[in-house]
Amino acid sequence: MSCWFIDETLAVWRLDEDGSLDQIYKLHTDTSSSEITYNPSIGFTSNNIVAISDGGGNLHILIGEENRKVFPVAPEKPGIIMNVQYIEKSSKIILIICAIATDDNQKKYTQLILLSYSLYMENEITKVYNIDKQLLKVQGTVDYVYIEKNGNYLHSICQDNIGFENKNSQQTETEIENPSISSQIKSPKYYWSQDEESLTVWIKVPKQHNNKQPKISIKPLELSVAIDNEILIQGECQHRLEENMATWRHKEDTLQIDLSKYENGLMWSELIKGDTGGECLSNETLAAEIHARYFLLYNYYICTYIEL
Repeated sequence: MSCWFIDETLAVWRLDEDGSLDQIYKLHTDTSSSEITYNPSIGFTSNNIVAISDGGGNLHILIGEENRKVFPVAPEKPGIIMNVQYIEKSSKIILIICAIATDDNQKKYTQLILLSYSLYMENEITKVYNIDKQLLKVQGTVDYVYIEKNGNYLHSICQDNIGFENKNSQQTETEIENPSISSQIKSPKYYWSQDEESLTVWIKVPKQHNNKQPKISIKPLELSVAIDNEILIQGECQHRLEENMATWRHKEDTLQIDLSKYENGLMWSELIKGDTGGECLSNETLAAEIHARYFLLYNYYICTYIEL
């Protein structure tokens, strides 16, 4: 029940619920000598463990409530703290930093730096040291990252697929056991939206079929879409459709199909029974916006679940 902030002098303050304002820590005594690339950021994992980045590559871990101990950790690439998790069972802190990186072709991408720190304790915590560092890469923005409390899984909402970067140095156990994690992460095969009378479906068309005529079959309880004998969608619908009543248009690599409901006002919870390959958009306005912004680039926001 408090609000933390960092002022222009890089002092860290806490405003409590009772109105008291206390300076918790000062990141630098001389701000002119530090090169700040990003805004400073704070990550909380519990009431007594706080991670702070100055935006210039320096990380500080504060442990304790009344008599806080400050542990500066090894300088890392500058970035923004996205999430921090304390794994009590293993006395480990996992921290994720988001930064902008440049590849060999001088193209920029988003990099997630996954850092693991171990707490050395005798009667109390006396040392914090780094035990692992992993890099993840994604084209486009990263809007959300969360590490599960057991420290084994990472969730993210990104603009594209996310996966571990290849490193020439040592591999982590996860990379050895799962060498193609990023290849297992897939975008939805199709998106669909609805109103009281109709449904709209957007399908990503493989490049080799971009200029070919689709074959669309609509029966009361079945929908099938194919191009050149390659089936894009097929299965039993959740509710009845108006048979053979559909319009479609093919623009670049997206096929849009408009269908009519047999029972007006009946809202569907899925398009094809048991099909987990599609994603429902909340309304057509949202769908059109997403289509215009991302779908032609196959870059609609992707929720990723990675085992660490």
